[in-house]
Amino acid sequence: MRESARRQDVVGHVACRIPVRRGGDCLRVAVDGPDGSGKTTFADELAAAVRALGRPVVRVSLDDFHHVRAVRYRQGRESPEGFWRDSYDYQRFRDGVLDPFAPGGTRRYRPLAHDLGTDVTAKRMARRDGTNPDPAHPAMRRYVEAQRIYFAACSPQQRADILIDNEDLETQRIIRTTS
Repeated sequence: MRESARRQDVVGHVACRIPVRRGGDCLRVAVDGPDGSGKTTFADELAAAVRALGRPVVRVSLDDFHHVRAVRYRQGRESPEGFWRDSYDYQRFRDGVLDPFAPGGTRRYRPLAHDLGTDVTAKRMARRDGTNPDPAHPAMRRYVEAQRIYFAACSPQQRADILIDNEDLETQRIIRTTS
């Protein structure tokens, strides 16, 4: 897919706002949003834009740190609480990615911990994987309700430095930036 000029402007704006750490410290940048909102696409484009500025980038996805199926579904295959609490191996992500890139970290990181493709039987998201695109559809309950739990518990929109409306990938816009 060819990026629109507006999309390139937004991605470029965000890339330029990422500060350069002095003294060898790494800066860790997160891209967050609801399932199917374009996080992976945006993160890939942002990494490319930062590289184009001549800066080193390591691109890692939390999607490569899922728990095995037995853990992901221990609260039931349809459980939103289970999706929210049990999908990702956050400790392994912290140990394998965040800590190595923290100040004083070794920078020896683990790019992935679990291949979800070998452990999944149902497709996950409408555009990407072919699930029902209607958020009200019963098949989407696990994911939609888990996102509601996450937003209520963590308020990521209040903690983000930059908020982007990414509903339309071609006409995304910056909603808010902090100084």
